[in-house]
Amino acid sequence: TIINVIIPDSVEVIGERAFSGCFFLREVSLGNSVKIIKEFAFKDCKALLELKLPESLEEIGLMAFSYTSLKEIVLPKSLLKITGNPIVYNKVKFVNNSPNFTVENENLFTKNKRVLISFQSNVTSYIIPKSVVAISGYAFSKCSSLQTIELPISMKSINKSMFSGCSSLKNILIPSSVTRIGRAAFYQCKSFKEIIIPKSVQYIDRLAFRYCRNLKAVYIPDSVKRIG
Repeated sequence: TIINVIIPDSVEVIGERAFSGCFFLREVSLGNSVKIIKEFAFKDCKALLELKLPESLEEIGLMAFSYTSLKEIVLPKSLLKITGNPIVYNKVKFVNNSPNFTVENENLFTKNKRVLISFQSNVTSYIIPKSVVAISGYAFSKCSSLQTIELPISMKSINKSMFSGCSSLKNILIPSSVTRIGRAAFYQCKSFKEIIIPKSVQYIDRLAFRYCRNLKAVYIPDSVKRIG
């Protein structure tokens, strides 16, 4: 059982799933040379309450801190890139010191608010800013309080697991700009009853509506070239 970890200064990369499943890990001291924390690096470290990110850090991978007990993530000034939502919805507070990102109403965006990276607001309804053209995979994952959402007309894709586990989301209007619905995009959206897919959509990936147990009707246009 791993409880404490000290990463030496010689380490520059924390690999994909490096500590995934270390359920009892409580303390991690990251060395001052760590530049990259890869995807799912600390996934399911449920006892992890705090993690100080070093000033050397340049990149954080998708779901790097998912299913931990972190309540605050301080983004260092050195941070250049976040490849996807680093943590599922847990009312996490982002403290941003990087010029490359911005935080608005607890939600994390790229600096110019073109990409919504992580949604952490404790609200039942949300209108995504018109400046947003893309939303990261898993961005709203496990946001069980969200009931309604308005998507921007500029977005091209509903990415992987974007709304997975949004169990209270009742309906969603998919913009006519969307061409792809990603893998597990609406996985376990248990409150869905009807989905109308616009004529712009060409691809619906696997598990897109898996476990939407109350879904009674899905209207699929002729424009769809592939399902699954």
